[in-house]
Amino acid sequence: HVPLAVSKALKKRGIDILTMQESGMLQKDDKSQLSLALKEKRAVVTHDNDFLKLIAKEGLSHHGILFFTRHVSIGTSIEEIEQVHLAYSAEELQGVVLFLPK
Repeated sequence: HVPLAVSKALKKRGIDILTMQESGMLQKDDKSQLSLALKEKRAVVTHDNDFLKLIAKEGLSHHGILFFTRHVSIGTSIEEIEQVHLAYSAEELQGVVLFLPK
């Protein structure tokens, strides 16, 4: 899940982010969360490798996975996500997994 401080900072920077907490999906399983992201055409930001297993095992479509390979500071999380936002269009992220931090 994305810490509240990260989502607030990204929103202040004009990035459209929806947390699982805000969507009421925090307690739902990964497949349900991925389905919501797909329906809303959103990338998933996570450090949970279950998402990677899910898309690999079931071949599920997605609008991008931003996978943090390790826990990083809030500031680093914000910078990494913002850099992806600036560097990629929604179309370019479709079906792509990015491993962060770079």
